[in-house]
Amino acid sequence: MRRLADLPSPRRQSGQSMVEYTVILAFGILVLTSGGSDRIVQLLDVINDLYSGYSYSISLSDTPDHDTLYDYLNDPDVVSPVDPNDIVDKINQYTHFPTLQGMPPGLPNSPADILAGAISFF
Repeated sequence: MRRLADLPSPRRQSGQSMVEYTVILAFGILVLTSGGSDRIVQLLDVINDLYSGYSYSISLSDTPDHDTLYDYLNDPDVVSPVDPNDIVDKINQYTHFPTLQGMPPGLPNSPADILAGAISFF
């Protein structure tokens, strides 16, 4: 059993993390400078491109007026308020499969039958 005096002190642990940070930082600088100045220029170009894309995307978006979709749909100031039931009906059009027509006898007539047959193999 370890005694409290045997445990490393917080001061000693912070010294260890400082050494780890220094080693990783030195390795990063070594990697960046080993390819010459081209790598640093490439890194700066990438940072500049990412910042340009970020600032462009921020400039396109508007500040939302509502906290949630529910608040938006129930706002009386919205010109044409949307009925949530209409949205659900439109989503159901894309999530429900029609009955297959013209299938030869003995074959499944709906995607649900096909799925049930596929599950029976597992």
